[in-house]
Amino acid sequence: MKKPVKRKDKKKPKKNEVKRVVEIPTPLSLKKIPSLEKPRFSSGISEFDRVLGGGIVPGAVILVGGEPGIGKSTLLLQVAHRLSQSKREVLYFCIKAQKFEILYFR
Repeated sequence: MKKPVKRKDKKKPKKNEVKRVVEIPTPLSLKKIPSLEKPRFSSGISEFDRVLGGGIVPGAVILVGGEPGIGKSTLLLQVAHRLSQSKREVLYFCIKAQKFEILYFR
């Protein structure tokens, strides 16, 4: 029977070395996270505003990602429609690409 081999690449702790302790934060409800005090306006969809911390910050870029078919385009087109009804300008930009296409253009 073979004896276990001890690895020689393990470093011994130095005399005055400080161990690093990483604290893992506990998840918080979105309601408990304070929103930044910046002027915001409503998208017309309350749940979307809540996720954004109280509405859309003027001049902000919002990136929405997720699995295909979950309704990203539908949601954002609804938001764009409601904003345009309130006389706000909207730029909707959408890229739909497969993995190989993204890698090809890098």
